[in-house]
Amino acid sequence: MIVATLCGLIIFSTTWAAVIHEEKSLYRNIEVKESVNRRCLVFAIKKGDRNQTCMDLTDPQKVVFPYARMTFAGLLLNPQPSSILVIGLGGGTIPTVLATLYPDSQIDVVEIDLAVVDVARKYFAYS
Repeated sequence: MIVATLCGLIIFSTTWAAVIHEEKSLYRNIEVKESVNRRCLVFAIKKGDRNQTCMDLTDPQKVVFPYARMTFAGLLLNPQPSSILVIGLGGGTIPTVLATLYPDSQIDVVEIDLAVVDVARKYFAYS
């Protein structure tokens, strides 16, 4: 019984995430949650929370989600784009990586929610 309780505490403590930022924007409720190795941007919606972006705190340049990594597949068709349009900023992972990979490309980001832009700058090193 004690071992099971301790295992539960260890699992809980490693998956638990503290809310380090919370705000209601014009469009949604925004939270930033942080655990030991990960910081996530969360948009609260009617049927539960959804992670929009997560940053690996031990490797901030790492693209955490598989769907985000797959967005780069389009670059196989045009390996040296002169301009790139990103619709929706989230935490800014995709445009940040694109700027690193393609420093000579013009990268434009469209985001309607200024609160998301502020959170991306403050908590996810988006510039």
